[in-house]
Amino acid sequence: MNTLKESLDLYIYLKNIGQRKLAEILSILPGPKILLFEQALYDQRLGLARMLDLWADNTFLKEHGVQSFESLPVFLKRWKQIPEDSWYEALQQMSVKQLVFIIRTGRVDAAKQIIDIINRLSLKRNGANTVGTARDESNGFRFLCALIPRKSSVFEYCFEQAASQVEFVELPLGFAAVERDLLTLDQPYSFRDMTIDGDYSSLLHLAQALIELEQVLGSFKHIRGIGQNSCLLSKYLSRYYNEKRTKTPRPRGRGASISNRLQEQSSDSHLLMILFDRSVDLTTPFVTQSSFAGLLDETFHLTNTSFIYEVSSIGSSKDSSIDESKKETSRDAHSSCIAHITPKDSVFDQLKDRNFSVATERLGMMASSMREFYRSKPSPERSEMSQVKDFVRNLTNIKAEQEAVSFHTELACEISKRTFESYLFKQKYQMERQLLEANVEKNHLHYLLGCIARQEPLTHVLRLICLWSLTNDGIEGDTCDLLMREILSTYGVGAAVWIQNLELAGLLVRAKDPAIFSALGKRFSPPKVPTWAVCRTAFRLLVDYQPKDSTAEADEAEAFSGYIPLSARIVQGALDDMAWKKLLSTLSSVFKNVHTAFEEDVFHESYQVNSVFDAVVVVIGGITRAEAATMKALANASGKRILMVSTAVLNGNGWIEAMLDSSEEWPLVP
Repeated sequence: MNTLKESLDLYIYLKNIGQRKLAEILSILPGPKILLFEQALYDQRLGLARMLDLWADNTFLKEHGVQSFESLPVFLKRWKQIPEDSWYEALQQMSVKQLVFIIRTGRVDAAKQIIDIINRLSLKRNGANTVGTARDESNGFRFLCALIPRKSSVFEYCFEQAASQVEFVELPLGFAAVERDLLTLDQPYSFRDMTIDGDYSSLLHLAQALIELEQVLGSFKHIRGIGQNSCLLSKYLSRYYNEKRTKTPRPRGRGASISNRLQEQSSDSHLLMILFDRSVDLTTPFVTQSSFAGLLDETFHLTNTSFIYEVSSIGSSKDSSIDESKKETSRDAHSSCIAHITPKDSVFDQLKDRNFSVATERLGMMASSMREFYRSKPSPERSEMSQVKDFVRNLTNIKAEQEAVSFHTELACEISKRTFESYLFKQKYQMERQLLEANVEKNHLHYLLGCIARQEPLTHVLRLICLWSLTNDGIEGDTCDLLMREILSTYGVGAAVWIQNLELAGLLVRAKDPAIFSALGKRFSPPKVPTWAVCRTAFRLLVDYQPKDSTAEADEAEAFSGYIPLSARIVQGALDDMAWKKLLSTLSSVFKNVHTAFEEDVFHESYQVNSVFDAVVVVIGGITRAEAATMKALANASGKRILMVSTAVLNGNGWIEAMLDSSEEWPLVP
């Protein structure tokens, strides 16, 4: 049993577990090999796989024989560009004869790409399109397919039909630490899979990862949650606990009462698990984040812990690219690099949850304290030897901290230049605030039409439209039709699939016309759905915020500059027994039967671990960094320390992008 002394130990523990699982997979095929990832697991901006950003580095890959890695579609496209009469010569020139495919379970489109690659690599000299049944008939190639998180007989049947020589293994990757108290399962498409495709495999993966996490954090004894997906996840966990309890022999006789009494005495040390379904609060991901980490994500689009920055604008002190050969895939190699901000960065850990203006002031204070340190340099002639030794001893740590402060200061300047010093950003930010206050005006439509006319990124436009529809109980039919026509004429007909998916997921809502229901008679009425105004008032989602205020309410609302997410309010109520009872009555009056809250006890074998956390908050469908910061602030005000766990860490633009699957992309959509 592992015991955590601080939250940083959890980051190291999870990284070691992930590396061990990857090493077991890579060791199946000894020698040099190529890693090919499904497109959803590969970040084209960074030019590297999302999981490698969390668990592995270039040194780790080289130690296990990985020569290169790329996405499946790119590898297949390159082979399709080779003339058919030159395939055999190209095969002979390939020095690496082992390919490892890493994909998610059930992705049929990725399976078809793998079969196509295997068929091309298994061609004979005569060019016949037949796949060899033996290894020597496959030009010496070996293929390994790692499925996340488990194998599927239905999925393997696709390969059996093609008679492909593929070896299947499971890759049950668990959580990875993005921050010291924020874990991710790195499944950005989980919300789309559940709401649009009806695929709940991500919930099974989440349940499996929570059970593994329980061994290091301690047992989950009590569960509180809200939302349909939360209920389903709770059933998966209860099923596992029941199966485990039936396999464990129960004490009988005189020892049974003693065992039960010891279990009751140790129940206070168990963690509280809070389950939250993203469908309950669809508004928050579309609100611009105001925390330092949140604005960094909004500006540079963080992929877990990595992002691309311009060398000319920020500097080259943090060139931490995982692979020198991969720089060209992200942007121009001479103008951009990849930076990693890990939980080990103590400076970023102090800034990430604070409002951007407060974080910049703290950066200035750090720089001033370092200047004071250098000014206090003792003179060898006039000072004692002990003072000189203390100065030299602290000099190494100060230099490392100085580099971090310098980098984050330059980063803050670039963020400020792209956001608060930009007229377009301030215009967008002002519109968001008016929408949150339910002050919809005609100029909002003119602003959106102007964004479409300027051909701004489609994700930015759809993000504002979704926020408008969610805070205004839908967009009127004529206005919505006008916006859709302008989008289709500007961005292409491929945007229609995107818009349809947003409507299916409940992110883009059309207003219900009361005239339709009045014509049907008194027996029919519009469906009673909780309006944004009711939620905003009942849960006090908007508060007055001034950056220089030191009140508790100001600290709780600083991550969104005056906006407190509904998810954070629900977590705040779930942390306290009395507040939870009051919250249940408020939830039932506001949501009626739309979203149900539940509470249950879980009886299973206990893990006696002194955890550094009081509760674990599980957000199903994704969480933003500023949202996590608000939850932590509300928990700290109650004297609680929580650990945030989610299927993905995202922002509004990334959430919009995840609504479109790679198989649905249209060339006309930019």
